[in-house]
Amino acid sequence: MTATINASTSAGVVTTADTSGILQLQSNGTTALTVSGSTVQATTTIGVGGATPSASGSGITFPATQVASSDANTLDDYEEGTWTPNQGSGLTVVGAFSSSGRYTKVGRVVYVAGRLAGATSIATTAGTIMFTNLPFTIADVTATGVIVNGSLNTFGGLAAFTTTAYSTTTIAANVVIDFSFTYSV
Repeated sequence: MTATINASTSAGVVTTADTSGILQLQSNGTTALTVSGSTVQATTTIGVGGATPSASGSGITFPATQVASSDANTLDDYEEGTWTPNQGSGLTVVGAFSSSGRYTKVGRVVYVAGRLAGATSIATTAGTIMFTNLPFTIADVTATGVIVNGSLNTFGGLAAFTTTAYSTTTIAANVVIDFSFTYSV
């Protein structure tokens, strides 16, 4: 038998006790939270800060606007989205230019991935601007894990305090340039 606290609109709060060491919180007979020893399990989405829990499934929902904590060890910011890289002056594009990107931001770390394309071809020259319009302003110019067209490349080409990325090596003409890297904000 499990100890249960049931908040029901018709019966108020009903408690039942047992010796199992398990506590359940219920609303209208549906279990929302179970506490067993040092384990707490929610059966639905949990809202953090002022966030309204998502109705789309289980998980942790963060507020749309970060509610910053004074404790550096508190995860108070998570975001996923898409962004559009703007054509950099260092790209040689033949045909129409197109681009797309996606990002995940966890605290101060941003992972971005994207694609730059020319209808016929696209290329870069070393030391030139590949694209602008990163989703967040860069605080730390160290980027890691860059992959361009399937090859691991050294990528130190972020401009501090801007949203601009540079090509550190020449990329020969391709139809697309795929990239991904992580940076700090």
